[in-house]
Amino acid sequence: REETNVQYLERIYNVAGTCASGGACALDYGTTTESVGVGGACNGGVGCAYPCAGAMAGVLNSYRWYIGTVGASRIIQSNLGVACPYGYRCPTQEFQALGGTVLQGVEAFRDEINALVALLQGKMTVLLDNAAQSILCEIDCYDLASGV
Repeated sequence: REETNVQYLERIYNVAGTCASGGACALDYGTTTESVGVGGACNGGVGCAYPCAGAMAGVLNSYRWYIGTVGASRIIQSNLGVACPYGYRCPTQEFQALGGTVLQGVEAFRDEINALVALLQGKMTVLLDNAAQSILCEIDCYDLASGV
């Protein structure tokens, strides 16, 4: 029998009820059913009360939230580009459409910044060389004119 992890928890934590007064309660074993009197454990029939049902619903809802959070964290992890969680496609289709993982985006940005720095260094070198030549020429001209 195929079941999800949430269905499994619902099944194993399905707490039996208690037969309330005046109820026609039953305890179903799967293959046979037994009538249950007032105060006995039951899992069906009119008057079978489930005092823990609210608490169990809270536990199952919290587990569903947990599973959703784990799934979301694995999707995020698959898009980071550091490690791919088992059973996931890395990166997701949405990130593939954007050009890859976050790590690939950071590396591409780093490469663009390095290229920009190299370009600026080259331009600044040329500008400083030209300025230095002009200043040196002015100093030479001044020295010649003043007879130093």
